[in-house]
Amino acid sequence: MLRIGEFSKLSMLTVKALRYYEKEGLLVPSSVDERTGYRLYETAQLSDAASIKALRQLGFSIDEVRSHISGAPIRDALRQKEAELRQRQNDISSMLSIIKFLLEAVRPLPATYIPSQFFLHQTTKVPASAMFFIAA
Repeated sequence: MLRIGEFSKLSMLTVKALRYYEKEGLLVPSSVDERTGYRLYETAQLSDAASIKALRQLGFSIDEVRSHISGAPIRDALRQKEAELRQRQNDISSMLSIIKFLLEAVRPLPATYIPSQFFLHQTTKVPASAMFFIAA
């Protein structure tokens, strides 16, 4: 039997996470010492802890994890998560392409160039070092 601190180290889950998973009914200690209140885990529960941790790292909700821990098939859920992640990967790739284009197109203006629309008042100017424009 392992106390929560020992189980935490072996499972690489924080004590706080273990308490939360207990509250949610995902990973309940095998026993609780009546005298001390210590939560005690079996080493066999480490595989459940690893499954919970992996699913949570993949972005599964607590309810989804609960469903799969209870025996619901996981293959379809993993395929769906894979499709979601590939879409996010494509979206991020597109955004990175836009950033690359903008970085290549942006160049600082000469220090003497301050267009009139950047005047806050007739006597206050925005520093030239803060201005950039996209070259056409």
